[in-house]
Amino acid sequence: MVAALLAVGLVMVASAGARLDGPIIEPRFWRTAFGRQLAFAVLGFLAMLITACGTHRWFAWRPGRRWQPVVMLFAVTVLCLVATFVPGLGVEKKGAQRWVTLGVAGLVFQPSELAKPVLVLLMAALLAGRRARLHEFRRGLLPAVIALALCAGLGGIEDLSLI
Repeated sequence: MVAALLAVGLVMVASAGARLDGPIIEPRFWRTAFGRQLAFAVLGFLAMLITACGTHRWFAWRPGRRWQPVVMLFAVTVLCLVATFVPGLGVEKKGAQRWVTLGVAGLVFQPSELAKPVLVLLMAALLAGRRARLHEFRRGLLPAVIALALCAGLGGIEDLSLI
């Protein structure tokens, strides 16, 4: 079902961006809307297949261990959110500096889009791994609130007019 929906979406993007006066496939294919949509559809489909094979257990909270994969992923996400404010990495579009350039074929992405699934993974790991401590504010709820506030603050700082 997902593959069918992706195919329909790709056909719609291809037909909406089709040009009758030029070649069917442009020399800079990845710069076209269809090329980018195709690349992200393939990457998303592969990520779905990998996740469906049970890799979500890799992000589970492991009691007693110092290194938690989901915390490291959250740290990378926070670094990406901070990178939007670094000159040269952050890209300003339409008056907002919310994008980070990847340097690969001029692609840019919004770290706030990465933060959404990472926050879901972090909240699931924190709340499932600390079931016995949820009644304590400092060890149960406070880490989740801090993580949410940090991502919301870094992602929406321009909307708050703090800069």
